[in-house]
Amino acid sequence: MTPEEIKKNYDKLEMYSKHMFTPERHKKVMAMFKHFEHRMIVSPASSRKEYHNAWPGGWLTHTVEVIENAAKLYKVWLELDAAGGFTLNEIIFAAMFHDWGKLGDMKHSYYVPQKSEWHKKRGMMYTFNPKLVGYMKVPVRSLYLLQEFDIKVTKSEYLGVMLADGMFDEINKAYFNNMENNLPLIIHHADHMTTRIEKERLTKNNEDTADSFKNLFKGA
Repeated sequence: MTPEEIKKNYDKLEMYSKHMFTPERHKKVMAMFKHFEHRMIVSPASSRKEYHNAWPGGWLTHTVEVIENAAKLYKVWLELDAAGGFTLNEIIFAAMFHDWGKLGDMKHSYYVPQKSEWHKKRGMMYTFNPKLVGYMKVPVRSLYLLQEFDIKVTKSEYLGVMLADGMFDEINKAYFNNMENNLPLIIHHADHMTTRIEKERLTKNNEDTADSFKNLFKGA
């Protein structure tokens, strides 16, 4: 990504916070942004190429796209009269913070660049930071970090962040079998859909590069 593209995504997050949250919440969210600003800009969304967005700025791109896709899905559910019990503001908030735990804790990054050339050649671009002490699942760390900045969440927002991984995490099964509203489903669908789109985008880019390479030597 170019610095301009990264800045555009960062500015989008600030805009969503300013226009969708109360002034008090926006102020606290901006304090959180300031603390994590560098990591928001440089962090990947995953550690491996075959996952998604395993490059600097990948986390930021993924977060913005999940927010935008969640808003689109909310509109669909609203048109189908199945979006009762929660608001668009709550959708935006849960989407914005569903992967915040991938930025690490208050002191250390979650991912660090892979130093081994052997691993990088095999698509393993990042590794987990050994300085990050104590096991926490990404959604749990996301919620923990929110309380560090005194950002209170609604029940729907809490469950939206907590259940973002959907049924990929077995512990979520009981929650999805007993949901009060559909916000967690929308967040999970937006996250999963965005990840699939990002993977297919990478595949298409690789295919386009391969085709260009073949055309370069056609007839040689």
